[in-house]
Amino acid sequence: MRKRSLEDILEQGEDLFSRGDIDKAAACFEEALKIDPHHIEVLNNLGVIAFHRGALEEAVSCLRKALRSNPNYLDAVENLAKCLEVKGEFSEAAELYRKRIDLGEPSTEILNSLGNCLVQTGQLDSAYKTYSESLEIQEDQPLIKSILKEMEAIGRTKKTKGPKKEVMTGSLSTAPYQKSGNLFKKESYRICILSFSDTERDEERRLRWGDYWIKYELQRAFEEMGHRITRSDPDVLIHLFGVPSDELPKDPYKILWIHSHPDLLCPDILARYDRIYSLSIPFLDKIRSWGFQADLLVGATAKVPVRTEIRHDIVFVGNTKGPYGRKIINDLGKTAYDLKVWGEGWENILPPEHYGGLYYENERLAELYAASRIVLNDHHEDMRREGFLNPRILDVFASGGFVISDDIQGIEGIFGETLVRYKDARDLKELVEYYISHPEERRKIIERGQKIVRDFTFRRMAGKILEDLDRVSSMKTKRQVKVIGADSRNRVSLTEEGERYLARDLLDQAQDCFERVLMQDAFSVPAAYGLARVFLKRGRRQEAITALKKCMTVDPCFDPAMVLLKRLLIESIGDRVEKKSPRANFTFVHAAWEEGNASFPEMTPAVITAFNAVSRANPELSFLICSRMSLQDYPWEVIDMVRSNRQIVFRTLGQKSIERHRKAVFVYPACSEQYRDKLRYVLSLGMPVITTAFLGRGIIRDGYNGLIIRSTHFQRGDESKPVVEVNDLAAKVFFLGKDPEFVLELRSNTIRERKRFEKISREAVQGHRVANRIIRP
Repeated sequence: MRKRSLEDILEQGEDLFSRGDIDKAAACFEEALKIDPHHIEVLNNLGVIAFHRGALEEAVSCLRKALRSNPNYLDAVENLAKCLEVKGEFSEAAELYRKRIDLGEPSTEILNSLGNCLVQTGQLDSAYKTYSESLEIQEDQPLIKSILKEMEAIGRTKKTKGPKKEVMTGSLSTAPYQKSGNLFKKESYRICILSFSDTERDEERRLRWGDYWIKYELQRAFEEMGHRITRSDPDVLIHLFGVPSDELPKDPYKILWIHSHPDLLCPDILARYDRIYSLSIPFLDKIRSWGFQADLLVGATAKVPVRTEIRHDIVFVGNTKGPYGRKIINDLGKTAYDLKVWGEGWENILPPEHYGGLYYENERLAELYAASRIVLNDHHEDMRREGFLNPRILDVFASGGFVISDDIQGIEGIFGETLVRYKDARDLKELVEYYISHPEERRKIIERGQKIVRDFTFRRMAGKILEDLDRVSSMKTKRQVKVIGADSRNRVSLTEEGERYLARDLLDQAQDCFERVLMQDAFSVPAAYGLARVFLKRGRRQEAITALKKCMTVDPCFDPAMVLLKRLLIESIGDRVEKKSPRANFTFVHAAWEEGNASFPEMTPAVITAFNAVSRANPELSFLICSRMSLQDYPWEVIDMVRSNRQIVFRTLGQKSIERHRKAVFVYPACSEQYRDKLRYVLSLGMPVITTAFLGRGIIRDGYNGLIIRSTHFQRGDESKPVVEVNDLAAKVFFLGKDPEFVLELRSNTIRERKRFEKISREAVQGHRVANRIIRP
């Protein structure tokens, strides 16, 4: 048999990769590497595969080797820059993006990535210049335009255009410390605490969520200090951020504590809250770069030291992340030590002797930590990169245990050198070996750790929040005295005068009237609406949109503002909605075959909301929305998400066939069984599906050929109807977006099941052709 050439192997590997068979492609490239260990294309391709698998260190290593052979190889330069950006090494990533620009004609994607890295490193003037260069290449970039306007608004650039009035900007974009809602100082506050675990309907499973216990202990601390915990008409709402919340009541003073998943945050979310706390020291700078104030609030532990005998060498408590477990357990590998792991998903991954069980009771965790020589700890990738400490570290030290953790940015500001961190698999094994055989070293570190965490109590955390509340409410009381003395009739007459000037196109006088009203009352809807129309006549479309959004936030029922806002948002999207190539490869596809889903929180708006949140955490994803209704029929919030997010493309259903996107994951969370024929049709195409139990019962096997999301009930008058749980949908989309190998597994299983549905699918396709005219022959 003729020996295959390197070119043949390389061609086969690239073909396999294009068809989604990553494992076989990797095997081909490994074979090619044995023939030529310095082949730059092979090294680059292995780096790309490692990136798709989530093995960033391996990806960086392969790409660096490729660049050692040819420092100017364009693909490797760009790929290495992307890897380093994901890792959070923004300075080196920026240098590589600059090199890529010097080597070849710059694209908007590369320029925007460079701008993002420059913002992260505090080089705002350079970032502003880079974003501006991107706009010169492609003007239709609403998101980049929005970023530039925000940078100008907070005065963080050297760009100057002479004197400019900033009254409206100050009036409509109030910083968190300037807002106090309806808060007045009280001896006892009515407090409501929200957490992501609230969405878990299974009460037994809810106990396995970490934020459930944070909420439990914080509530107990507030109650011990004389305050009331309630979900009914609270004075203060505290959101323990894990994912965005779609329903925030209007009246309470709203506090956001960011303790996890920072990649799901954006300025629009922060703007919903009156006060912001961050668990991470480094992340404070990012919040401030977005134009918001924030305070550090590290978190707390309720654990106390436990005296007990050692029973285990190594323990880990935590659920798996997908079908491959957790990185820290994989890094540890096979071990002769007594390893015990508790959590969901491990029973089919670990040998029986290492599997401790599904759940370890929170009340007994302190005893487990103290009874183990080493407790392992890790972080979600975005939490590790952005410096968000896992509270498990506080719990272990407070219990009298010893912990080894993955590395995390900014942790030195809390623990100094006390926390033992590992860099790679080899380092972890060496640290485990050393500290198991040196109990005296462990004891010294435990004593230092206990002294550090002694002050991190929930009572102190609650006290910090209450102290800030009292300060803000005192300021509110002083401001309220001034407001009561204001002449409201004067504001009404000024607004009417502004309208008269506007009708005569005397724009300077009209703007002056409206701005004077807004200086007295920042929430005057008629004045903001008038100013929006002034901006529109001056051609300042984005400022008009900002003013109209303010109107809708204050008064969602103000129809004139809503009609104008929707028109401007639709116009600003332009040709991007309809003219994007129909052959583009989308990661996720959603189709709304039926009408009547345009009101929150029903299906299509829920899907767009989830896509919008997830896309900020993963810029590689793309989403196609096909709807029988036009975009203008949806709420303005949905239109704005589509407008500001280039990863979401909206098309009117019937334009193109779903068949063209069969490599995507189909998202169809309908809460009714009447659309099961459509679901069967999609499965016949070999597309894995995210759907609800209502629709997927008997068709979708959760984790095999799709994922099942939870639903809840929405009360509209006397009618109660099932609707999508947006947070759970976002979590499932986020998970699949981060794990392309699992998506391939779901697709393979779906194709295996195809024969089972062939007869039913043919009937479904025929029904589409005759009744809906969607799928054309």
